[in-house]
Amino acid sequence: MNTTLQNELEKLFTGINETVSVREFKEEVFADASENFTDLQQQQPTASELELAQKVVAGLGDVHAVAQSIAGEVTDLVVIEQANASNYDTFELDAYAGEIFIARGVGDDFRVDQVLTNDDAEFAVKIENANRHFKVTMPRPTVGGVFGKLKRMGFDWHDKQNIIRIDVPESFKGDMKIKVNAGEVHITDLDLDGWLDLELNAGEVKVKSIKVANIEANIMAGSALFKNVEVAGVFRANVKAGEVELRNVAADFQMSGAAGSIEAKDLMGHGKFSGKAANFELAWQTVNGDLAFETAVGNIEVKLPGKASYHVQVAKSLGDVEIKRMHTVTADQKVIVGDAPTFTVSANATLGNITIK
Repeated sequence: MNTTLQNELEKLFTGINETVSVREFKEEVFADASENFTDLQQQQPTASELELAQKVVAGLGDVHAVAQSIAGEVTDLVVIEQANASNYDTFELDAYAGEIFIARGVGDDFRVDQVLTNDDAEFAVKIENANRHFKVTMPRPTVGGVFGKLKRMGFDWHDKQNIIRIDVPESFKGDMKIKVNAGEVHITDLDLDGWLDLELNAGEVKVKSIKVANIEANIMAGSALFKNVEVAGVFRANVKAGEVELRNVAADFQMSGAAGSIEAKDLMGHGKFSGKAANFELAWQTVNGDLAFETAVGNIEVKLPGKASYHVQVAKSLGDVEIKRMHTVTADQKVIVGDAPTFTVSANATLGNITIK
């Protein structure tokens, strides 16, 4: 990032406690601002860096006030609901618009705060709590309602006018169900004993710095990021379309893709990845069990730890499986990488290609 721009942006966060949620918000602001700065440089090549940086910052809106609210440093928020976590087995969010931050709270209560509000009824937030089920939802948008309004507003983060913060207490031991139909949802700094059940139909979800028993993710469209996530059990994902990015995630992976892409770095664990027309790029930090990769027409590229030793079982018809590591082939056609295999890699290519590095 340009140093002049960074210095101007840092001023917006002066004096604000950098919680995990604030840090996520800050990263988003910096990323958007950097992109805008680059665009302005091309449009106004004779302007100084300071002039451009100040124009970018001026166009961001009142970032400092929003960051204060997300950090919990203001008291004039609209407190929609407070509810004791011991009364609930499931927390559910059904999101249609705006930007929602879900993070670890203090005490024993769920707390739902409206950081920025909009008078439009279609931005309203509702609470449904019955049968040990705590649900945060919004009215389903009408045609030309919320989406038309957001389109007219340009759909920049600072124009959404609907920022919600949800605090989840450490004492909550149940399951979490998140459905994203539009907008952005950030889930950070949680330690969950139950399931994280995620459905993404459009928009964006970012899951960072959490520990969870299991994850079930259905990605219909949009983009999903999982970063610094520790899953004690299974991470099951079904990608119909859209993009999934994994960074430093540990799990028993069970992932399938009809289309779209899954791109991963620093994976830890074992599991199975199956694709039809989807593309996978998977880089592993550690492997603690068998791996299976199969593709119909998409491509899978796998990078395993440099010192890893393993068996490779290959099956292919019109596709291709390429092993780029030094390997030996035994008399009975078994492929061995390294001297002392500790796990097995199964690679099955029908029409697509699988590359193992």
